[in-house]
Amino acid sequence: MKTYELQILDFKKVRMLGKKVLVKMGSNAKKHWQEYLNDGSNQLLQENENRVSPKGDCIGFMGGYNPQTKTFIEMPGVFVKPDTIVPDGFDYIDIPDCNMAVLWITAENPNLEKGAHNLLLKHLKETNYEADYSLGFSAEYYTSVGYVNLDKNNPIYKFGYFLPCKEKLV
Repeated sequence: MKTYELQILDFKKVRMLGKKVLVKMGSNAKKHWQEYLNDGSNQLLQENENRVSPKGDCIGFMGGYNPQTKTFIEMPGVFVKPDTIVPDGFDYIDIPDCNMAVLWITAENPNLEKGAHNLLLKHLKETNYEADYSLGFSAEYYTSVGYVNLDKNNPIYKFGYFLPCKEKLV
């Protein structure tokens, strides 16, 4: 059984470190994610002393959609303090102060990211907030990358979908 919890956060400026890849709409960056997780990139960023996302968690930034090429940037990585130096071979994205809607999805099965955007919008309708697409991004938040730290006898998967939001005009 899936459970849902919507939070509206006062998100303060944060830098995201990771490795960007250009993705065609309708495709995914699964191969890029596997390389990022397996080539030591994730491990290096998990050990960064300025990391602010919990150790083991990984974020998948999605933004910069280009309607002419129907592509967008996807970047697996971690949140760090805004002034963090970018290690050689890595990219960064500075995420500005904003209100952030976060839909936490918990279940006994993985693959909770499927349909998360529309689920968040559905839950957001029950609040005084609406999506703010002016910032041009969303993010998938994976707790315990690859769900490696799960209790094998009672696995509980938790996934968050982040989308900037703003108060509805009345």
